[in-house]
Amino acid sequence: MRGEIEGCLGAGAAPSSCPWRPGDMGDLRVSNRRKIAHLSEMVNFIVSSRHSCSHPSELKLGKGSRRLTPAPPTRKRTGPCDPSREGPGPASGGQLMTPSAGSNLAPDLRSTRVLRDHGTAILERLPLPGAEMERPRITRLIGGSVARNLVTVLLGPPGTGKTVAMAAAMRQFNQAGTPCVSLPCTPADSDGKVFTARLVEAIGQTVRQHGGTLPNEPIADAKAAAALLLNLAARAGNPVCVFIDDFHHADDQPQRAFVVSLFHHGYGDIRIVAASHHRFRCGLGSLLLDSKLEEFGMADLVFSPEEARALFHSRLSPGEERALETLIRRTEGWPAALRIVERRLARGEDLAEIARDFSSANREFASFFDDLLAALPADLADFLHTVAPLDTAPAELLRVILGDNPDDLMARATEACPFAAYGDREERSLRLHGLWRDYLGARLARQAPARLDDILRKAADWYEARAQWVIAANYQLRAGRAEDAAVLLGLHADDIFARDGEVHDVLPLVEGLPKAVKLSPENTFWIGRSAAFKGDFAHTARLIEQAQTVAAANGDGPGRMKLLRLLVAYGFDDFDLVRSEATRWLSEAQGAPLVDRVTVSIMLSLSCAATLDPIKAAVALDTARSDASRTDSAYLQTWITIAAALQAIDGGNPALALSEVERALAQSACRGAIKRTCELVRAACLYEMGDLDAARAILDRNLLDGLRHGITETAFAGLRTAIRLCEIDQGLEAALRFARDAEHTTERRFGKRCRSLLRLARIEAILRQPDERRSHRFESDLTDLDVLVDSATRHCPAIAERVRLVTARRHIADGATRPALATLSTLMSPAATGRRLRIWAEACVLKAAAQAADGDMAGALKTLWAAIERAAPLGLNRTFVDDAALLRGLAPALLDHARRLSGRIEPACVTLAEAIARACDVSLHQAEVHGDDDDLPLEPLTAGEIKVLSLAASGLTNAQIAQQTLVAVPTIKWHLHNVFNKLGVKTRTAAIARGRQMGVLM
Repeated sequence: MRGEIEGCLGAGAAPSSCPWRPGDMGDLRVSNRRKIAHLSEMVNFIVSSRHSCSHPSELKLGKGSRRLTPAPPTRKRTGPCDPSREGPGPASGGQLMTPSAGSNLAPDLRSTRVLRDHGTAILERLPLPGAEMERPRITRLIGGSVARNLVTVLLGPPGTGKTVAMAAAMRQFNQAGTPCVSLPCTPADSDGKVFTARLVEAIGQTVRQHGGTLPNEPIADAKAAAALLLNLAARAGNPVCVFIDDFHHADDQPQRAFVVSLFHHGYGDIRIVAASHHRFRCGLGSLLLDSKLEEFGMADLVFSPEEARALFHSRLSPGEERALETLIRRTEGWPAALRIVERRLARGEDLAEIARDFSSANREFASFFDDLLAALPADLADFLHTVAPLDTAPAELLRVILGDNPDDLMARATEACPFAAYGDREERSLRLHGLWRDYLGARLARQAPARLDDILRKAADWYEARAQWVIAANYQLRAGRAEDAAVLLGLHADDIFARDGEVHDVLPLVEGLPKAVKLSPENTFWIGRSAAFKGDFAHTARLIEQAQTVAAANGDGPGRMKLLRLLVAYGFDDFDLVRSEATRWLSEAQGAPLVDRVTVSIMLSLSCAATLDPIKAAVALDTARSDASRTDSAYLQTWITIAAALQAIDGGNPALALSEVERALAQSACRGAIKRTCELVRAACLYEMGDLDAARAILDRNLLDGLRHGITETAFAGLRTAIRLCEIDQGLEAALRFARDAEHTTERRFGKRCRSLLRLARIEAILRQPDERRSHRFESDLTDLDVLVDSATRHCPAIAERVRLVTARRHIADGATRPALATLSTLMSPAATGRRLRIWAEACVLKAAAQAADGDMAGALKTLWAAIERAAPLGLNRTFVDDAALLRGLAPALLDHARRLSGRIEPACVTLAEAIARACDVSLHQAEVHGDDDDLPLEPLTAGEIKVLSLAASGLTNAQIAQQTLVAVPTIKWHLHNVFNKLGVKTRTAAIARGRQMGVLM
């Protein structure tokens, strides 16, 4: 890893130098409010720590230091997280009974945070999931923090993977030459003397392992231990890292004082990495204020969706894929929860069965959460029950529910409970882990149903007042007010759809509505439209059949009903029907809602594009823009941008498409699902223009979410780019696996057209390979092309055109150049006149390859260069570079020709020619521009061109030449232009001289 460890730890730096400089700090995970709170804790700690060490030591605080003298402990800490502080309780309902009701809990929250053995043992019964799986993301987090900070802290409940993460980091550090001290704490380390003795012993063991010697006298204090570590750092040329696991067992004043003294005496060459169930009580405030401490909580340590999927190596069926997605969403990547999934799989249960009943009601979770809840103070447990019914709890909403300021309770909850975290960087909302929220919500429903109903009603009213209608309807539905929820959604359906396109949030609510409510005339339209825009056109078709009375809805029911039918027709690829009916609907429904008109215009434009009519597609988009300009719908305006960008890409102008998409993404109103769909188109533009790294980064972030929203065209734009990047990064076989998986997954969502396009992309990937890389293993893939050819009459024109293009590619691969040229001739002229430059350019590349295979190098070069001259200035690059293997024989002549014309053509043409040469492994110095000793032009002059050049050499003007040859003057100019290009000159005089030198002229 580019020395992610060595570079981070400053290998080679003088051990005694302090690495901290102003401006060195990275992203801080601590707010100013928490810094102020820790400042108070630090002051209390300084006062109360005067007696805490068996061996007094110098504690460096800030710029100076002072001797701490022993004094009896007479003060109790009252920091902002101390449970002895009274906080506001809920406004309604009483205190809930915790699992330990009636017991006498210790008043110190920090000491009671250590979960009891029973719940912890249940979750630690199996190895951590993925214990053998490398997690470089976590290792990079720890390595980067160690480089920036003196202390790195991993915080999380049991089963979060802290120990595994620390072990992986130690392995990396040791490989980088960084000495590591390791101390796993045990309950015995609650005794300060035991902890000190064990840590000193671990330090001595590390010193001996690295060839050092220990002093004869026992190590008396932290200063002497630090001296040993500094000597070790000096010999290693790297700082020393001290790893302390399970520090919650030792989180008391003497232990913390020893650790603080240790790194303060290290002068930057002793770094501490500690893992704990909870934040340290205090004593590290100076580091926090100086930005030399960084914490990583549960949100950082959980498995990402990609890491969680990697735990299940076997190939999954589509049903199992959906079940796995459900489990990943419910566990939120918590390793302990994934461990339980693994255990149930080992018992023979399938993923679908596990996903159906996986919840916090499972015995393992219930016992664990019971212990966690019992460890919390009563007022904090009661507050968390108030938060549990809320998906995310803004501070303003909590103030309405509680009747008091919730800031203190929110801060205490995030520090005391590992399953509570702030929902935003400003710390103005609180969010609970899903399983923990379900557990608390179930307890609240059993013990205080009236209070639960009150919370849900207040949340619904609060969100409705802020025009967050989907969220408000969700809380109304959960409060048992289904009809009120349906009325709210129906009343604001157009706004919900036009503003953010929140169809993915609306449809789950529909499932909770009674059947009579769903099929009412008022609700059928917006439910059907939401289903169609999610891609479930079959659901929309069923609604149309079931709701016969919808025609009278809102007085314009027939028009809106027709819109639903048009959506279904588009979803099932009946583009001819959409073209005829949509045009008629737009002319008849002049007074229809603007949202409906824009929707139909976009459908019409996409249908025209699919039937190879870009002119009418552009006209339909202009109609959509005109109607959208009278609305404030950022969602529909972004859809117009996406449709225009897709047409620009097909028109061979990815640069224009990229500028349109980036302008839309720059709008603050472009957010949510439509933003991720827009990012897929942006990635396709960047890839075509040659910026592979940017395209790769965008797809890594947006591909999966982007495929959950959108249409066939956007899905294929993202997936085609992903397949090509996978081929470049991992090879052909990995790309084919990815393509096959995508075919099966997307057919359910986007239909057969998307699967056909992906199948063609897979076949193209095979046929792009040189002959020696293709083998009989891919013959079954190539037979899919025969299937597509046989069913060509059932495809839309756009797919039928691509089938012919791939067929020509296969002819070339088989050496059948004549059939290839015949097929391409039927494509190129319609594509050129129909403004489909990308298809035309790809056909030109294949035609040039076929001509070169036939030995017509001059004709091949002419065909290829004509395409480059038109495509390169528009950013159409990868269409040529991806097929470089077919152009290997032409690459040197192409590069030479481009350099001859350098200065008289667009620089992008030369750049593209050089990119093709590099892809063909042709050195850019191999093809040099030849001097005056060249015998022949790059391409021979025709008889007409020779005649025009001869007449020009006799001194005739263009008009005189035209009169003598009986052609128009522009034709003479065109002939001379071609002569200049072929001879590599810029003037008439130079052309005449060059012609005589070559013997063309007498």
